[in-house]
Amino acid sequence: MIYSPHILQRKKVLPPQVDEFGRVIADNATEWETICRCRCDDNTITEFKSDNSKVYRPKYHIVCDGRQDIQAGDAIRCLLGEDVRGEGIVYIKKQLNFYNYTELWL
Repeated sequence: MIYSPHILQRKKVLPPQVDEFGRVIADNATEWETICRCRCDDNTITEFKSDNSKVYRPKYHIVCDGRQDIQAGDAIRCLLGEDVRGEGIVYIKKQLNFYNYTELWL
């Protein structure tokens, strides 16, 4: 992809930490895993309709190179330097065949 100014990251939930006796000492720890470079655009036009006729208008449209291991329901964010450009839950993931891109709608 020629223009990819942002960095795509996925929220990863870590297993609970235990002490030497097996007691849980830290729970629900998370960290951000860097996936690849991407382009994050604001979305104002596209709408999706679910099977039960609920209309969903995503806030962001993300395009990145290759086939990424991101699924619908994953929490992701795009960074522009140190600032968060866009963040949310993946609603729809599309993979293109000819151009080998992945599209994500948040």
